[in-house]
Amino acid sequence: MTYLVKTLFSSRPGFVETDAQLNRGQLILVRKEFGEVPVEVVGVWRYNAAEVWEYGGAADHVDLHAMQSELDDCLGYLKREGRERLQISIFAAESTVDRQTIQAYFVAEGRVDFRDLVRDFQRKFGKRLRLWQVGVRDRSQMVGGVGVCGKELCCHSFLKNFESVTVNMAKDQGLLLSPEKITGVCGRLLCCLRYEYHWYCEIAPVLPDSGSRCVVYKDGQPKEVRLITRNAVLGEAYVSDEQGTMFWVDFEDIAGFKEKLEEFRKKKQQGQVPAQPEPSDDEEGWMGE
Repeated sequence: MTYLVKTLFSSRPGFVETDAQLNRGQLILVRKEFGEVPVEVVGVWRYNAAEVWEYGGAADHVDLHAMQSELDDCLGYLKREGRERLQISIFAAESTVDRQTIQAYFVAEGRVDFRDLVRDFQRKFGKRLRLWQVGVRDRSQMVGGVGVCGKELCCHSFLKNFESVTVNMAKDQGLLLSPEKITGVCGRLLCCLRYEYHWYCEIAPVLPDSGSRCVVYKDGQPKEVRLITRNAVLGEAYVSDEQGTMFWVDFEDIAGFKEKLEEFRKKKQQGQVPAQPEPSDDEEGWMGE
């Protein structure tokens, strides 16, 4: 069975496969390429697992308090030296259970020569140091925080695989293209812009464009209106009549909608409708790091 886990001190997500029965919140060991590391079990994972670590048994014999104390001293030193000497942000670290190896995570623009820092660290603490560069979204995933919606960050709470997000996704959904509205705490486009995008991809070919005129049925009577915006998830459009009165109508009340939708779905089943292309690196936005 596959379980989702997070490293105990750095909160880096990963996966472990084992026949042992593990419970949420249980502390276990995993074997990474540089040694055994304590992790906390988040729960059973029923999807594709990207990074699978080897199960190393229970962590009952590990002195976690001593590890935390030493790690705090090491991380404090690395944060200060990284900021002052290399202008990089070292934000988290984890330690092997034998306390001989520290892996620290940092964010920086471009490549960084940190060999002098590694030598000074080993001389001061007598430990091996591994510095691992990650992207800004990986940092948000590990550190956590509160999004613009007021809830815990999706990447920290449940989203484990980053997918492509582009500005066009916000445009197609009729969202206000304000950086404050569509940018996450990491400084990149919100991951949630992708959640409802497939609804708009299906509905766009069979609905009038925003700003165009169409006929709707209100109280059983046809009425010419101008379509202002649309909500594909709720199946509603916001329209304005000739008197300037604005109101919501169901998609099904738009003349010709049902017929166009049925025809579109038939063509899609027959493979006559091309699949929506995935955003490319050349598009404005972000491609998972």
